[in-house]
Amino acid sequence: MSRTIKVHLLLLAVAVLLSLPFYGFRWHLTLHILAAIVFMGGLVSSMLWMALAHRNGEASIVTFAANATRKAGLILVAPAAVLALLNGLMMAADRWGGWGGFHEQRWIEFGLALFVLAIVLWGAFVHRYTVKLVRAGATAEDGPICPEAQSVLKRWYFWSGLVLVLSVVILYLMVVKP
Repeated sequence: MSRTIKVHLLLLAVAVLLSLPFYGFRWHLTLHILAAIVFMGGLVSSMLWMALAHRNGEASIVTFAANATRKAGLILVAPAAVLALLNGLMMAADRWGGWGGFHEQRWIEFGLALFVLAIVLWGAFVHRYTVKLVRAGATAEDGPICPEAQSVLKRWYFWSGLVLVLSVVILYLMVVKP
């Protein structure tokens, strides 16, 4: 098992422990906000890394950026998503009386559905295309980005952008509470 995967699993376990229901509302609110910041920051910074690497045009630079993005996703974005989700659920249960309160607060229900969609898209497409970029770079010669990697990059940008847009909508719902 790679070191990155071990750190990933450790951070997921820490996220779960920090989200247990015996902490108070302010604790969960603080962790929820911090996790949202790390989650959004990880998405934005990953897109910037990849855009700068792509602009450079060198396959080795794109491979390096894709590998860094993959590791950041496993070490930062995924644990932050778990932390945001679990602490959000704890806050909703505390404030609105458990699962029944979700139906009274449509913004929570809608935000939760969008969050699950964003996480599924991130895992199914963004992370998968990041791994494909790392593998394509490992087999490519040094030089310009190959057409196959260009195609994967376009798909990576689309899905990353969609996850980021969904995250901005979720952020709006959590702040405005319409």
